[in-house]
Amino acid sequence: QRSDDGGLTYGPAATAGAIGQVGEIDVHQPTGNVYVSGSSGQVCTGTPSAPNVAPTTLQYACHQAATGSVANIFFVVKVADDGTPNGTVYVAYSDGHDIFLADSVDKGATWSQPVKVSHGTDSRTSLFPWLETGPTPGSVGVVWYGSSSASNVDGADWKAFYAQSYDATSANPTFRQVIASDHFIHASNISTGGTLGTANRNLLDYFQVSFDPNGAAVIAYTDDHNDYDGHTYVTHQIGGPGLNAAKSVVPSPGPAPAPQTGPYPSAADVGGEAGSQVTDFRHDVADGLLVVTPTDDPLDVLSTKYSCEGSGPSTQLVTSMKVSGSLGALPAGLNWRESFAANAPNSVLSPTGDYSFGLSDRGDQFYLRASTDPTQPQFAYGTAVRNSDGTLSYTRQGTASGSFDSATSTITMKVPLASLNPFVTHGSAIGPGSVLVGLRGQTFTSQVNGKRDITRGGTQYTIGCAPPAADLSVTKTDSPDPVHIGQNLTYTITVRNSGPDAATGVTATDLLPKNAGFGSTSTTQGSCSLKPEKAMVLCSLGTIASGGTVAITINVKPTRKGQITNTVSVSSASPPDPNTANNTASATTTVQP
Repeated sequence: QRSDDGGLTYGPAATAGAIGQVGEIDVHQPTGNVYVSGSSGQVCTGTPSAPNVAPTTLQYACHQAATGSVANIFFVVKVADDGTPNGTVYVAYSDGHDIFLADSVDKGATWSQPVKVSHGTDSRTSLFPWLETGPTPGSVGVVWYGSSSASNVDGADWKAFYAQSYDATSANPTFRQVIASDHFIHASNISTGGTLGTANRNLLDYFQVSFDPNGAAVIAYTDDHNDYDGHTYVTHQIGGPGLNAAKSVVPSPGPAPAPQTGPYPSAADVGGEAGSQVTDFRHDVADGLLVVTPTDDPLDVLSTKYSCEGSGPSTQLVTSMKVSGSLGALPAGLNWRESFAANAPNSVLSPTGDYSFGLSDRGDQFYLRASTDPTQPQFAYGTAVRNSDGTLSYTRQGTASGSFDSATSTITMKVPLASLNPFVTHGSAIGPGSVLVGLRGQTFTSQVNGKRDITRGGTQYTIGCAPPAADLSVTKTDSPDPVHIGQNLTYTITVRNSGPDAATGVTATDLLPKNAGFGSTSTTQGSCSLKPEKAMVLCSLGTIASGGTVAITINVKPTRKGQITNTVSVSSASPPDPNTANNTASATTTVQP
């Protein structure tokens, strides 16, 4: 069906052909020819009477583009606007092991022999291809999920791959292949049959590739390595040849931005608890899996913070889940669950700092649960296992402790590490220094298709239970540099608390240059004052939360040419600072006449 009003209404339906499950539909813009692919390996071409009308059923002709084991989701078709009269048509598919590409230059009437796209031991099994075409004949980019496993089994670990070619239509095409994802994105089998069968469907079908104006690939893919089920990730090519007419190298975007200090969205933005490893958007509780009502709810998760208390054999893992709604007079049948995994491979933070690379389904998986269901303990802990079909099975192993705090809308749950360790099978016993990932949170009502809220897997938590500490650091910049005598010179000072605890009684002491006259000072928190003889600025900044920053600005006017140096230092009253090497910063400025 064709729409001429942006998808508001559609014209009459036309039957393209009996080609199995539809893989994709694409349109050659200059001619209006429509291409539809199916799981049978056929492509149906609809040739309209004019470019701006839809083909009728009688105007579709179907031809076999590929044979063999092609009915693995999806059999994809794309037509290129590459300057040829009818565009080059491509199909990409997996035979269950490798990715193949075939092309047609006569509107899908005849097809080339398929060529293998995927290569290498890290992509021995390759599934789920998608493709996009470039601006010149033979230019094409293909993405897929690849594993070093010899077959599509529960033990397979997967990454996203990308290959590009400038001569895909030649007799001996060449492909440049790279791993596009910087971590494993899935740990299990992948369903290639849609809703049929009992395979793992957590990756769904959110997989696409496109190109920016420089020909750099922009790839969106589904990833469930740290979550209950799949979420969409995006990666953007930042180097190497682009799929553009000039075959030129993609320009560098410059240095990467500084990593975040926690998950996205920030706890402050959603009203969560500072220092949380998991955050979730406010007012996103689903009712009946469909309706979302924008209101506070005791099942609406805002954040979860992992911590520990005690020492030695009495060490306990503590989770604190904050919700938006009231926890007073709760009805029966409400549940709050925290999931986490220990001994998971690749348990390091991503370069962006907002999630963990930890492959949670390959570790020892546990959960804590609070409930008002009369058939369940109020607080419990247990083990979890990812099933072959992508679901999780939970087994209660014992009772936990906890509390509901109506004043802060927080549910706290605790379990001794000694209670978890009898169920550890994937590595060392859980203790100080153990890293927990897959910190997923879930709330739900006990009745089927009731309310529910789920969070992402967040960052990660290293069990510490060390004495309180707050790592303060300070940086300083000067502007302009060089500066002229009598011109305003601005020092910008940033004081950061990297935690893990809040720093109290924070002070910053700035020793002003001798050959500069003081102008003014300001701070985003606390107050700053000029000390006697105008040689020092002292700022009382109060308490800085873990992850918090304070910005201080000092303006001076140089009085003599040469070089002047300004030094600042920070300190706190408590708790101890574990690293004082980063508590001082200096800026040296050249002063010109």
